[in-house]
Order: sequence, then C-alpha cells, then structure tokens
Amino acid sequence: MAKQQIKKLDILTTLFGAWNYCVDNPKVISVMAVLNYLILLGCVYTWKSVILFPILIVAYAFWGYFFRMYFNRKPYFQVSSIFYSMVPSTKIVVLTMLFLTLLVVLPYAPLFLGFSADFNDRYTHFLQRYMQDSDWVDLGLNIMLVLVSPWLIYRPFLAWISALIGRSGKLRFAWEKTRGNYFEFLVIAIMFNLVSMILLQVAQGLSMPLYVLMLPLSLVFLFLNIVLAKIYEFFIIE
Repeated sequence: MAKQQIKKLDILTTLFGAWNYCVDNPKVISVMAVLNYLILLGCVYTWKSVILFPILIVAYAFWGYFFRMYFNRKPYFQVSSIFYSMVPSTKIVVLTMLFLTLLVVLPYAPLFLGFSADFNDRYTHFLQRYMQDSDWVDLGLNIMLVLVSPWLIYRPFLAWISALIGRSGKLRFAWEKTRGNYFEFLVIAIMFNLVSMILLQVAQGLSMPLYVLMLPLSLVFLFLNIVLAKIYEFFIIE
C-alpha cells in the first residue's frame, strides 16, 4: 500500500484564513470573545478553589459548542459528542502531565543512583540554590514544553476537534494526518507563546489589573482556536 502523501501546512495562509473568519463573522467573534473572557476570569479568580471545577466544565462545553458551530455540526451543543471527546482530551492531559512530571523529577534522579554522600550533599546544595523557586527553571520547563507541544498538544488537539464533530478521535489518526509538519506546529506554538509572554510582561510593567490583562489574552486564546480549526480543515476535512 502506498504511503499517504505528506501535506505541508502553510502558516501564513492559515493565519490569514483565521483572520478572515474573524472579519467575516464579527458578531460571532464578539459574543465568543466576551464569553471566553468571562470564563477565563472565573478560572483565574477561583484558582485553588472547588468553584474552579464547575467553571472548567462550562469552559469545556463552551469550546465544544464553538467548534461544532464553526464546522456547522447541528445541534451545536450535543452531550454525546462532549462525552466522546473526553477520550482524546484525557489522553492529551495525561501525556502532558507525565512529561512535566518527568521533567520535574529527572533532576533528582542522581540522588538515588548510589553516589557518595559528599556528592549527594553538593548536588543537594546545587538543587536548592539553582532549581527551587528559580525563574530559570520555569523558563526551561516552558521551553521544553513548547518543543514537545507539536506532539503532545497541538497535533493531538485535532483529534479532540474531530471527536467533537463526530469523526475519529484517535490520537494516532491526528498524528498520521499531520506527519512531517513538526516545524510548522512548532512555529505556531512559539508564536502564540511569545505573544502571551509579551502581554504578561507588559501587564507586570504597567501594574495592570488581572481583569484588564485577561481581555487581550482572551482574544489571543480565541484566535488560536480559530487557527487550530483552520489547521483541522486543511489536514482532516477532505
């Protein structure tokens, strides 16, 4: 059997396509942006509270509605598709958490490899000085997550969209359809990460209230999801 031809994603075409969707659907974008903003506010202000969980459920249903509406899959809200989509979404979360746990635990591995007590003391001092509560460690973790995000997040995310609209929700299906496009997905991940980091730095520099910062972040997050919808159209929809 002949191998499936590799399709290469055109990043600029995808971004312009997402922008044109926003321009052509101002009412939809306005309503979705406001709702997304309110959901983000709810998540931020209920962080570490039990109230966060029902808000996350609302957020999940909201994005399920958004993608079904985008692809015109009626009814736009369908409970069965929400439950079906939880299979790929759970896999994405588990894989990401396992990777992050590995990154956090890995620096402590030498302490359990039977080295001398003197080495363990010096290495423990190194960990306390350079690893705990360090901005450099947070930056390193963020960079590593961005580098693997095409495999762990962005490409599997297409499987979640697929499940929402009643198609295959298998991660392998999404990986196969998007193979040969690691660099393209990495560029998108870096771009949206940089935009978010710049907004955060500007907000800190201006002592911007959190509810004000959430306004541009809400728009960025909404636009990212439209970009992902365009990517799904390119790779999956024949």
